[in-house]
Amino acid sequence: MYQLRTYTLKDREGLDFFRDVVYPRHFASFAKFGMAIHGLWTAPDPNDLTLYVLFSFAEKDDPATVLAELASSDEFKQTSVAGTTTPTSSTTPTSS
Repeated sequence: MYQLRTYTLKDREGLDFFRDVVYPRHFASFAKFGMAIHGLWTAPDPNDLTLYVLFSFAEKDDPATVLAELASSDEFKQTSVAGTTTPTSSTTPTSS
């Protein structure tokens, strides 16, 4: 199953940091949980502060369970940015 996740950040600096620093820190941990990142995108409009992330789960896995296990893992907690505000996010599951 594929999932498109969107994050709306409060400013361009936050968007760039989340895209260029925060998300790449999680690439290895995602793979350990059977997830694959297919892309990170921003809108062409510089005033649009939305980050789009497309990733997938192994066919046998339940996305909610995998995300809960990932979020509670020590590795994920260590690569998260302490003290930063969590951006607003939404998800759109899509069939593979």
